Amino acid sequence: MIGAAPDGILVIDHQGLISMSNACAEAMLGYRSDELNNQPLNRLIPEYLAGAPAWAPPASREATGLCKDGRQVPIEIT
Repeated sequence: MIGAAPDGILVIDHQGLISMSNACAEAMLGYRSDELNNQPLNRLIPEYLAGAPAWAPPASREATGLCKDGRQVPIEIT
C-alpha cells in the first residue's frame, strides 16, 4: 500500500492524471489529496520545463517538481 511508503508517491493514470497520492507526497508538495486527485501531472512541473516530456515508459528519470508554494524539489518519475 502506498500510504505506508516512506517516499512520496503519486499514481498517474493512462491519461496523465493523478489518481492517488500518499501522505508523504502531499506533505512534500504542500497539497491535500483532494487538490491532487484528477489533476494532470504537468500541474507539478515548473513552467520552464512544461515543453519537456515528463515521463516516457519504461525508463525512469530525475526531474523537478513544483510545490504548491512555488518551491521546486527534486523528484524521480518512474
